[in-house]
This record gives sequence, structure tokens and C-alpha cells, in this order.
Amino acid sequence: MANAEHLAILKKGVKAWNEWRRQNRDLQPDLKDVNLVGMDLKVADSSHAELTRANFSGANLSLAEFMGVDLSEADFSEADFTEANLEGADR
Repeated sequence: MANAEHLAILKKGVKAWNEWRRQNRDLQPDLKDVNLVGMDLKVADSSHAELTRANFSGANLSLAEFMGVDLSEADFSEADFTEANLEGADR
């Protein structure tokens, strides 16, 4: 189950999320099992986050950072990954 605080920050929008990430570089965001269907997460920094079984169906993930992320069992059907960084991501 995802950390409710981390999910609440993400739902405030990408600007708030990325600022929180910059301020908390040592923390690993826990967003496993979250439902982010259709969200606009363009340029979101999700590097090193826990995203196992997350649902990103139809989400805009263009230019997003997913470096070092475990994406196993995540649902990305119809998601836009244009120019997303997946370096070191487990898929």
C-alpha cells in the first residue's frame, strides 16, 4: 500500500511533487499499488520511487524521470512515455 502522504503530495500536481522531491532527495517515495489513471505527470521526477503495481493507464508520463524504479506489475496501457527517462528501471 502506498504512503498516503506521498500520494497526497503527488496529487497536488507535478510542480509540488518535484519541489518535494528536491527537498527530500534521501527519501524513497512509496507509491506502490496507486491508481493514477489518466493523470498528467509530464516531467514528474519519480526516480528511485516504489511504483510496483501502480496503475498509470492513459497517464501523460512524457519527459518523466523513472531512473532506478521498480515498475514490475505496473499498468501503463495507453500511457504516453514520450522522451521519458527509464534508465535503470526494472520493467
